[in-house]
Amino acid sequence: MTTTLTHRAGKLSLGVTVTHLWVPEVAKLMGGYRGRYPHVALDVFTLLSGPQLEKLNQGGLDAGIIYHDDHTPSGIEAHLLQRDHLILAVPANSYWAQSPPTRLAELAETEFVWGYRGISPVYYDRMVAHFSRLNFEPRVVQYGADNITILSMVAAGLGVSIVPAASRSHPMPGIRFIELEELTTCEMPLWLAWRAGNVSPVLDNFIQMAIEIFE
Repeated sequence: MTTTLTHRAGKLSLGVTVTHLWVPEVAKLMGGYRGRYPHVALDVFTLLSGPQLEKLNQGGLDAGIIYHDDHTPSGIEAHLLQRDHLILAVPANSYWAQSPPTRLAELAETEFVWGYRGISPVYYDRMVAHFSRLNFEPRVVQYGADNITILSMVAAGLGVSIVPAASRSHPMPGIRFIELEELTTCEMPLWLAWRAGNVSPVLDNFIQMAIEIFE
């Protein structure tokens, strides 16, 4: 990657899933980049993975931090940052918080809060395929627009949910997170993505810093 001086001016538009705004490495990346390149304006947009990919392809974003599988979409380049996994979120005052389950089968009759497939198809399909292999189908009764909304609904006692383990980085009172082996085995790769052919020293520097921080 090309290294430029700190007086390099410009703008970088970055998409971040709402789940990752409080992840320490992401915060370090945004703060570190701004500190090293103070004359580059950093515009941050909270978008789920699906909308991020659309905006990357359309030129509306320079880079995005997204959940994706190991097959980079056409027109997109990406670098693997880390491998996340899934975790169970339950209301802090619920039965499950006091007597945590050890298998998903124990949750067969429990009401779930879920997300819509359209806002992050790869993430959604990866979860569904994993549950299918385990012969588990959550009993979904409520839907939320993103993971923070879903977690707020869980905190309100509307049900339990399964979310990325990175969600624990967000300060969310009223939630108890529970690790289950069946969820830990479902990897959720987190990628830094950008549009192929987007040649920019500002973007190159950001990619290089992301690699340094996450590796």
